Amino acid sequence: METELIAGIAPLENDAALLQSLEEAVNPHFGGSDMVIGLRNQDGKLYRRITVSGLGNFLGAVEALAGSGLTDELEHATGMRERCDAIFSMA
Repeated sequence: METELIAGIAPLENDAALLQSLEEAVNPHFGGSDMVIGLRNQDGKLYRRITVSGLGNFLGAVEALAGSGLTDELEHATGMRERCDAIFSMA
């Protein structure tokens, strides 16, 4: 798993807890195609991109973020948006 903060955009207050949840959900031994998850802050701005390898890690990360109370804006969309396969924000 790799993460990238977007310069100049404030993160969510619980960003550290979200990253910890993702670390626990992602298995570094799984592989596959890279998939990108975006996180939006309270102002609706994308502040972080998370890259995971493989569908299993992607689904684990999605489940961890949903379990943290975030909503996937792209759950019913097709294709990427803003270079992300999923974008999570506060519900």
